[in-house]
Amino acid sequence: MKVGIENKLKIANIIVAFSITLLCFVFLVYKACTTAFTHDESFTYLHFMPLSFMDIVSYNPAYPNNHILNTLAMKLCSTIFGDSELSLRIPALLSFLLFAYYAFLILKPINIYIFLPSYVIIFANPVLLDFFYLSRGYGMATAFMIGAIFYYLKFNSTIQNYV
Repeated sequence: MKVGIENKLKIANIIVAFSITLLCFVFLVYKACTTAFTHDESFTYLHFMPLSFMDIVSYNPAYPNNHILNTLAMKLCSTIFGDSELSLRIPALLSFLLFAYYAFLILKPINIYIFLPSYVIIFANPVLLDFFYLSRGYGMATAFMIGAIFYYLKFNSTIQNYV
């Protein structure tokens, strides 16, 4: 009997986590559409978008505002979708989905009663959510970082089994 309740709770947790992710993503798309470009986003667009692929990758000119992967992704989205705020922020929005996926994978093995509050806490940070609708590169970095944390935890648990 208890196994059935735990399975139902796991399914409910997955559904609620997916709903939270979807609501956050819709909110981020709305923010990406309605928020004006920041100074840093505009600087990247004006100074680095016209450069060639090799100039961007080789960091020529060297300036800390050039977040290479973000600049290349902005350039690609600009070529495909045009130069609107939303199209230039697509890489940041997609990185949110990657972030949510790895956050789910990290929290999935924990206790079913702690899963949902932990998931809500991760997505309740407004500063963190800002990274995922501004085209600055920090959203990508955060998504890749949580992915690296997931693979570290997975590697660490594998090593623990052999020791």
